[in-house]
Amino acid sequence: VESRIKKNLIDINIISYDKQVYLNYKNELIQVLSIIINNAIDALILNNIENKKINIQVNKKEIIIEDNAKGISEDIIHKIFDPYFTTKDKKFGVCLGLYTSKIIMDNIVKGKIEVKNTNSGVKFTILIPWLS
Repeated sequence: VESRIKKNLIDINIISYDKQVYLNYKNELIQVLSIIINNAIDALILNNIENKKINIQVNKKEIIIEDNAKGISEDIIHKIFDPYFTTKDKKFGVCLGLYTSKIIMDNIVKGKIEVKNTNSGVKFTILIPWLS
């Protein structure tokens, strides 16, 4: 995603609150993060946002990804994890990215993924199980 971020002049801000290392299901978490960040980039571009921003907060039990791409209509936000549902033109993919992310988080990582609108965009929260 780095090349897309640079090409589209997107400001990425990453804040890490804990110096923890999470080793379980690293590749699966990378896939989920990649899907969410790529969707945020798409939304920023499609909505012609001038000052494109993606903020990522990492702490021991969760990763929060927020953008300023105007959010998702409240009428459909509850459907975004459904298979084959998309807010974009279907020619851009098979519409399984967020569905796949939810399956990975629920069934493999045993965590959770949540979404809600903010004042300026959308916020995804990835809840990670942590063994103390």
